[in-house]
Amino acid sequence: RVATAAQFLTLRLIPIGSTQVGCNDSDGPGHAPRYLDVSCKTMKKKYLPIVFALVFIVTLSVFLLPNMLSMFLYSPEEGDIVFQSLPHNELVDTIEGVTNSPYSHCGLVVKDDGKWCVLEALGSVKLTPLKSWAIRGRDAQFEVYRVNGLTNDKAKEVIAAAYKYIGRKYDSKYKLDNDDIYCSELVYLGYKDAIGVNLGKLERLGDLNWAPYQQSIMHYEGGPVPMDRLMVTPYSMTRDKQLKLIRGKL
Repeated sequence: RVATAAQFLTLRLIPIGSTQVGCNDSDGPGHAPRYLDVSCKTMKKKYLPIVFALVFIVTLSVFLLPNMLSMFLYSPEEGDIVFQSLPHNELVDTIEGVTNSPYSHCGLVVKDDGKWCVLEALGSVKLTPLKSWAIRGRDAQFEVYRVNGLTNDKAKEVIAAAYKYIGRKYDSKYKLDNDDIYCSELVYLGYKDAIGVNLGKLERLGDLNWAPYQQSIMHYEGGPVPMDRLMVTPYSMTRDKQLKLIRGKL
């Protein structure tokens, strides 16, 4: 019996020694032999894990590895301020939208027990390993800013002042009342309390892009939009001339 071109090519692809070679059962004229279906299933089981592994490796190489490798090019100093965009959710999108900013989070770089960490307000004020903090952001991207002329002694004073807030709950209402703490408030208070440096600009919520996010703001506020509430945002800090960019997004 003469094989069709498609059958012939498929036969050529079946590995030598396959138990399916030589089977000639078919579903009738014009149909490929039934062993072709078995062979395809066998190949899928064999090669699909390899394909998925390759896709994972390529994705990791494109999106994560450059930023993970760049960690070795960043020389941390205590008092550095790190900024990132957190994975999307309602609160993150509201923060970035209201402030017209790519940044939704920031923290202070500290050295704790010989290990580099970020002192941050997320859920609560806590320490997070720097590497874990870095890869948590969207596409593992982050930026680093440093206060001009900051000495080691001054940096330690800033860190000590910020440490006092460890354990405080995250403030989703963004009040500068020091009870609950939000991320840029922690940085702001650390520098202000310790060395009298005011980073960023205090802005009224009513002067920001609040309108498209009114429902979300009211949800977290538990009431009307507090138009006169003063807050300091991550974005306003990055625009402060007292800071210089040390590491930008890749």
